[in-house]
Amino acid sequence: MKRRSLLSSLLQTSLVGLCCTLVSGIAVGSARAADTTTPPPTTATAPTTSLELPNGKPLQPGDEVIQSWTVVPGGEGQRAYFSYESDGGVTINDSVSVQNYGNVSLNLRVYATDGINAPDGSFALLSGDQKPADVGSWITLAQQNVTVPAGQQLIIPYTLTIPAGADPGDHVGGIVASNEVATKPGKKNTLLVFRRTGVRLYLRVYGQLRSNLATEDFRVSYDGGLNPSNGKVRVRFRLVNRGNVRQAGSYHLKVEGAFGTGKHDLGEESFPELLPGQSIEVAKNVRGVPALFVAKASVIVTPKAGGDEAASQPTRRSARTFAPPLLPLLIVVVLLAFLVVWRIVRRYRNPDDSDGNEIDENPGGDSGPDEQESVLV
Repeated sequence: MKRRSLLSSLLQTSLVGLCCTLVSGIAVGSARAADTTTPPPTTATAPTTSLELPNGKPLQPGDEVIQSWTVVPGGEGQRAYFSYESDGGVTINDSVSVQNYGNVSLNLRVYATDGINAPDGSFALLSGDQKPADVGSWITLAQQNVTVPAGQQLIIPYTLTIPAGADPGDHVGGIVASNEVATKPGKKNTLLVFRRTGVRLYLRVYGQLRSNLATEDFRVSYDGGLNPSNGKVRVRFRLVNRGNVRQAGSYHLKVEGAFGTGKHDLGEESFPELLPGQSIEVAKNVRGVPALFVAKASVIVTPKAGGDEAASQPTRRSARTFAPPLLPLLIVVVLLAFLVVWRIVRRYRNPDDSDGNEIDENPGGDSGPDEQESVLV
């Protein structure tokens, strides 16, 4: 009986050990299977790629705070900007990457807007408080207010929905990441500084393309000063892109005085690329034009040919203005004034004879009733 009890105890112990081993194996296998599961795809709320910090290490006490970020196209490859060509009524899916190269986390506002030309003709984007009306309003970002840790990048998907009735031609905008920084946090008279950076977006909608570069408001004025040989001619005009494609080009300005004197050929000068509907003011001052009553200027604007569209024809504008020789005219005016004053003074001193001769009060020779003529008898 004792042998049977001992054998039964050993058998039970072995079964328990075997069960524990099986359970442990199953648990380990499950854990290994979980480790090899593919991680979830990157979303707009989960930055996954580390970037090299500028100082090579995380921020330490006493270190200078560095805020530096860029916005670039997402996805594979290295694109300097977004560029699309499409028909109307199409939706395009893409993504933008916001990269924090600083050593502190950044709270950023990411938004899409329209492109414009700055007063000097350079490319610019609408400010954050202006509502886009063109391609910037066709973009929907998955997230707009984001926090990007130091040394990380954030991938934000977006959709570009082109309206079915979109005008053919070029539509230009950009995607911007802006940051608001207080100059004196927690103190009075705090100044908020808005910094932003962005990436350009070019969209060409298929259809009829038109190149039309116009020269408008051509004006000429003259400032002679006291030196009649060194007058200054002011030339002002406006270049306007009336077409539906981006347009660059050059202009050739000439200035001269009367009879071809004081000729100035300023040569050919390029101007920045103008977006459809945008314009740029051109102002030139030319010295060394003599004051000979007339000064004139002319300009020839030559558009640069683009891709599929034919460039518009060169345009010529000219105008003239009055160029008075101020110093000679001033001398003449002074002399005339002196002559008039001299004549008035002479008349005042000799009221009876403006020529200075004495006038006989009895020009007829009548001696009067009190005088008698002596007659010799």
